[in-house]
Amino acid sequence: MTSMRIRVLALAVLAGLLFVSFAAHAAPVRIPFVGCASDGQIGPEPAPRGTTKAVLIDPYSAARLAFYQSKYAGVIAPRGWQCFTLEGSDGSILFVTPSAHSAADLMQLGTRFGGPAIQLSTSLGDTSGRFAVAEISARYFPARRKFVDSVIAEGIKPAAAFVFAPFPADRFIRRTPRLVEVETPAHALGMGTTNRLAPDALPIRSIAAIGEGDAPDVTVLIAKLAPEQRELLPAILAQVR
Repeated sequence: MTSMRIRVLALAVLAGLLFVSFAAHAAPVRIPFVGCASDGQIGPEPAPRGTTKAVLIDPYSAARLAFYQSKYAGVIAPRGWQCFTLEGSDGSILFVTPSAHSAADLMQLGTRFGGPAIQLSTSLGDTSGRFAVAEISARYFPARRKFVDSVIAEGIKPAAAFVFAPFPADRFIRRTPRLVEVETPAHALGMGTTNRLAPDALPIRSIAAIGEGDAPDVTVLIAKLAPEQRELLPAILAQVR
């Protein structure tokens, strides 16, 4: 599907950089597979079918996690949660939350979620997703200034929408030319609150990976977990696919 070619390059960069250190302490195990239905530009899509998913993960974490897969993306999240994906010509967003949300809920502009949640989004740089790519690039990928300037020059969105500085509250954990990992503190605005997750009493860990080319894609994983689940973060962040 041309309008929804979710590229794997950014995800591969993200998984590769995080996987090396984590894999040394993990062995292949199988965790439950959960299919996620989708809706959006081409209409409803049924959840894919599966039984289990092989991942490199420690047994303790494996007993508490599952693999959530839609037609467009997959991510590890706490076991027993619910999932749904929105898709469009600009990209896709996979939501995994403790309680279920309908397509109608998620499609309402301005809908934001408090409490624990995991969100995996891919924005396509050569579609209307370029605005999201440019906004993230302006804040976190200064090497892509030329691309950001080209989007601003279109005049479709005001130049003020593109801020050439990270959110003040975000704390950098890892930064390379093509990958950034940050923590947004509780009750603060940051990378973790730029889409559907609302600031609240829980800190948020986010990873953004940018692809190559003149119109790069950006993939962002956002994880907000309850205190008793935060020890699962290394497994979740390392296994993005």
